[in-house]
Amino acid sequence: MTNKREQSLEPLIAAANELISSVPIIGAFISAPIAAGMVAWQNKNLNNFILSVKQKFASLEESKIDYAFLETDQFKDIILQTLDAAVRTSSEIKCNALANALMFSATLPTSQQIGKQSCIRVISQISDEEIMVLQVLYEVEHKKDPKIQLHEIADRLGWEDLDVKVTVYGLIQLGLAYDPLVGSLAHLGGSVDGPQACRISSLGLKCVQYALTNY
Repeated sequence: MTNKREQSLEPLIAAANELISSVPIIGAFISAPIAAGMVAWQNKNLNNFILSVKQKFASLEESKIDYAFLETDQFKDIILQTLDAAVRTSSEIKCNALANALMFSATLPTSQQIGKQSCIRVISQISDEEIMVLQVLYEVEHKKDPKIQLHEIADRLGWEDLDVKVTVYGLIQLGLAYDPLVGSLAHLGGSVDGPQACRISSLGLKCVQYALTNY
């Protein structure tokens, strides 16, 4: 890694060190051993995230790094946003996704796109299960008929139908997917219990392309 590239990661490391050295504000009802365990858990999450970011930046081509954007206040905001999300999850999938989001924020041409922080906010909110279903929706999006029945998702993932339905509800609430059958006679007649099919939304597409690919 070149000196210039190392310098580009300095704000991330500095912010991370500040988080590591600080004790989170935890209610008085939590005992000291639990609080200590929480700090250790957060530090582990943070260290895993920093390691993932370093590995991804090390593999980048020098010409793709947007050094001008790395000097902006917005990139500093993105660093703090991803760190705050990373420290709160032990999920390897989300850690990778957040590291991808930070990397794509720093590289051309994605560094020039708008909506970067919106995608990071969404990623910080979704569960591993929602990510898995979202990736299935992304895979079928470019087919002739991009909508997919929920039972087909269940078959792909080896899940129960109800588990898929609950997960799809979550994606719909986050604006990452929608029910393409809304407005059909079945729905209007009240004979359908929740979504029977699903399709990824434009926000869902952007989030997958921005952070949930290239693991």
